[in-house]
Amino acid sequence: MDRSDSYVYLLWEVSKLAFACLLLCAIGRKWRRTALKCGLFSMPLALLGLFLVPGYWKPNGLFDFSVSAEDFLFMFNAGTLAWLSASWVFSGGIFLGKGMRRLLIHRSLLFVVPSFAALAVSDLIDLKIGILIPTVWAASALVLFRLHPELRVFMISGALTFGVIYFIQVACVFAAAPTFAAAWNYPNLIGGKVCGVPLDEILWAAGFGAVWPAFLVHVTQGGLSPRACGRAHQWFPVKPRGPAE
Repeated sequence: MDRSDSYVYLLWEVSKLAFACLLLCAIGRKWRRTALKCGLFSMPLALLGLFLVPGYWKPNGLFDFSVSAEDFLFMFNAGTLAWLSASWVFSGGIFLGKGMRRLLIHRSLLFVVPSFAALAVSDLIDLKIGILIPTVWAASALVLFRLHPELRVFMISGALTFGVIYFIQVACVFAAAPTFAAAWNYPNLIGGKVCGVPLDEILWAAGFGAVWPAFLVHVTQGGLSPRACGRAHQWFPVKPRGPAE
């Protein structure tokens, strides 16, 4: 990709940040605080770029590193919007907990370590990254579905809402800067496009929206407010759990 696209990634993330800020200004303080926490907790995931570049994609940034400043902004935006996408069904009535430090670390490792290991193994055996990513998301979603039946509507909302929002964002970027599409390593992807957007990106967004917010609720021992729990009970039988903060 030509270096003339060096600012496209940054401008894309700044525009997403502006969109997220508009949404955050329109919601309540507690809901906004929780969404921002999700965004901050998501930022370390930018380090996955060590495994994804250049196998999955290699966008031009301001600096030519495997993990760039734009990646951290990307993950903050993704985490914030994913939380809003999942929680709007409950009007923000779902909370991250504080959790015991040892338990939080233990639960996080149970999910994160296998994910990083899978990425490392895929690098060694030359497995298409486009196959690995949706597989990891699907396996994680099944585990969380089993552990937290009260979060199933939360997860479905995150998958559908964030998937649609992210798809529209990528489609708009491709329309404004068509050469940015060259950042993706298409031979390593599943293949197929929807309105020019790689199917892998759509699957990634749906998986992230479903799994990541629910994963944070799990590791921090969060939960639903009594009112939100009543809404969830309309679709799935759940045991009431009060807000964790």
